[in-house]
Amino acid sequence: ATGEGITINVASLDDAGLVDTSNTFSSLVLTQHPGEPDEASFSIPGAAGQISYNLSSSVAGWYMLQFRYSIATGNRTFSFGVIDTAGNPLQTSWIDSASVTIHVRLVLQVDPDPVTGLGTYAYYKGGAYRNTKPAEYAFIRDIRLDGALLYERAFDQGKYDFPLGFLVPGEHILTATFESSGGYPTKLWEHVCEHSFDPDDIKKSWDSVQILYMGNTHTRDYDSWSEGVAFAQGSDVGSGVRPPPIRRGTTFMVAMEDPSFAAGDGDVKVFPLGSATEVSWGAYQTKVEDYTGGYYETGGLSTRQREHWEVAVPALVPVGRYILRGYDASGTEIGTGSVFYVIYDPYLLVDGTKFTKQDIETWAYDEDEDGKTWTGYGPDADHERDDFSAYHWSGNTQTTYASRAMRRDPSFASPVSVLDLAIAAADGTSDQFESMRRLYRLTNQRINWSSPTWTPDAEAILIRIGEGLTISDAETYSLPNNALPSAKVIQGQCMDFGNVLAALARSIGIPARPASGQSGIFGWNFHVFTEVYLPDSL
Repeated sequence: ATGEGITINVASLDDAGLVDTSNTFSSLVLTQHPGEPDEASFSIPGAAGQISYNLSSSVAGWYMLQFRYSIATGNRTFSFGVIDTAGNPLQTSWIDSASVTIHVRLVLQVDPDPVTGLGTYAYYKGGAYRNTKPAEYAFIRDIRLDGALLYERAFDQGKYDFPLGFLVPGEHILTATFESSGGYPTKLWEHVCEHSFDPDDIKKSWDSVQILYMGNTHTRDYDSWSEGVAFAQGSDVGSGVRPPPIRRGTTFMVAMEDPSFAAGDGDVKVFPLGSATEVSWGAYQTKVEDYTGGYYETGGLSTRQREHWEVAVPALVPVGRYILRGYDASGTEIGTGSVFYVIYDPYLLVDGTKFTKQDIETWAYDEDEDGKTWTGYGPDADHERDDFSAYHWSGNTQTTYASRAMRRDPSFASPVSVLDLAIAAADGTSDQFESMRRLYRLTNQRINWSSPTWTPDAEAILIRIGEGLTISDAETYSLPNNALPSAKVIQGQCMDFGNVLAALARSIGIPARPASGQSGIFGWNFHVFTEVYLPDSL
């Protein structure tokens, strides 16, 4: 809180928890609100072994501490913590220099439930970033609680969330290793909490066949991912299932658990949704590691046999809906399968001749890094993706239309998203031109040119106005010679057409944007078009 004050503690400790004065801290600078207009920096005196610095009056917001840690004696624990005046720990993140492996040790205190006297479910969460180039990596591995191995390794380049299980009251020690490649500074943050990766906070552990995120796919901001986990998996697209989108030519990870994996003979297969014929993706499955890991249950530590697989999606496969299935050593399916979406990859265009990163930030729905919500362009301030389409309307006044193409209704009750509709319409197409023809048909049938909707949200126009579109509608009425029933037709004008079609295209990875002008565009005045980049058609 503003005016409260904070205390920063850093120390180099030996195995007995004693300060090692042979290791020193120097060049310490504390910055208030880094990168913001009120940024201010304070120098902190260096010291040997340990520093405790008190900032008597703080301002609410982020602070950054930079320093040099000189290690004369190895095998020491670097201890870092920030507390408020009441002794409460504050949230921290960590950025290290290139090519550094960090070993993490957290001390947890689980309090008994005031009613039952029991403990609680807990989750080890955070984020690990280096860069999202395929050849680079950043991940947490060798996660142990009270000395027992829980996880060897899982997803890469993004948020992570590992269920620890049910922890009994008392002190627990969590250790892990942060491993990353060189070339760029690394960002790591972490904490332990009682809330699941599931936004509804219902799931207590991963599924027996769990799809996990890898950074090269560039889709972590779709609502189907929560802290690196495809949290609402299922064998169909209904009943609240949110299939995770994977870009063509990229890789995702699968973690499987089954008692029969002691022999290490599990298997994964991929099928087009609704088909019994396995895809011929060649070497699309690469086993990463098998290991035995624990999970804390009410009766104590369990023994789980786990496998990790990397599934590489070929670059030219049809976009659409696929289902991943896991099998045990006898060939019996584990669970019921998990649907995932394959979408286009606009990042392949960033090669210096077709597209720049700025082009992607302008045209691709999830890469407008302006740090604001539904407003103008600018430098990245909060590293969040902003889902909007903006264009000029009447007298150069900018009007902002949201294109919430990746999200379902915030209540999580909506049975379908814009992404669901777009992928159902484009299912089975292999080039952007044919995909856009189908999206155009769907948009043109949904909106009848008349009065504007005055609803600045593509999701609302497609799903929540009147009788909303269903996945079956998208499958049927995106094809020729099918007329959408009049009850599903709504009224709109050019700004509605332009925004909806751009949102549909962006959601499946096709660069698109509404384009407008006051006069002289192909003979139209005050009109909005949809501009789409179709590399396969050039």
